[in-house]
Amino acid sequence: MKKMLWVAAAATAFISTAALATVTFDNTTGTGFVGKGDVQIALGWNNATLQRNANGVTFTYNTTDTYDVTCEWDTGTRNIVHHVITLPKHTGVNATIGSTGRNTSSGLQGPNTGFILTGFGQTIVDGTLPEVGGSCLGFGADGTITDVELTSSTGGLFTNYGGNSVQLNWPVVI
Repeated sequence: MKKMLWVAAAATAFISTAALATVTFDNTTGTGFVGKGDVQIALGWNNATLQRNANGVTFTYNTTDTYDVTCEWDTGTRNIVHHVITLPKHTGVNATIGSTGRNTSSGLQGPNTGFILTGFGQTIVDGTLPEVGGSCLGFGADGTITDVELTSSTGGLFTNYGGNSVQLNWPVVI
C-alpha cells in the first residue's frame, strides 16, 4: 500500500511539474521565457542535472522555408518549369539563466528558475536562395529564373545541450 501511495505521489508531482512548465516566445524578436521544467522534460533531466548543466543549455529557432522557383527558357517554344526548394535556417536565441538567487563573483547563487530569452543571435542558412534573373543551370535548364516565391515556413524553438537538440513541443505563446 505504501509503495502504491509513493507511486501516486510521484506521478502527481511529475504532472504538476509539467503543468507548471511555461514557454513564452516571440518569433519576431527572439524574446521570451522558457521555464526550467520545459528544459527538464525535453532533455529528460531531473532538477539536480538541470542545475548542474544550466550554463551549457542553448536555444535555437529552427525554420524550414519552402520556395517555388520558376525557370523559363525558349527553344522555339516557351518553356516554364517550377522547382520546389527548401532552405533550413538555424537562428541562435540569446538567453540568460533566471534565478531566485543572486549573481556573485563566484557565479550564480540560488536555483535556476528558467531561461530568459533576450533576442536573436546569428543565423545559419543551409543553402542559397536563387535570385530572379539568375541562371537555371543548377536546375538542369539553360534559362533564367523569373520568379522566387516563399510558399511556406515551418519551425519551432529548440533547446540544445551536448549535441542534443529537442523541439519544445508544448504550447508556445507568441
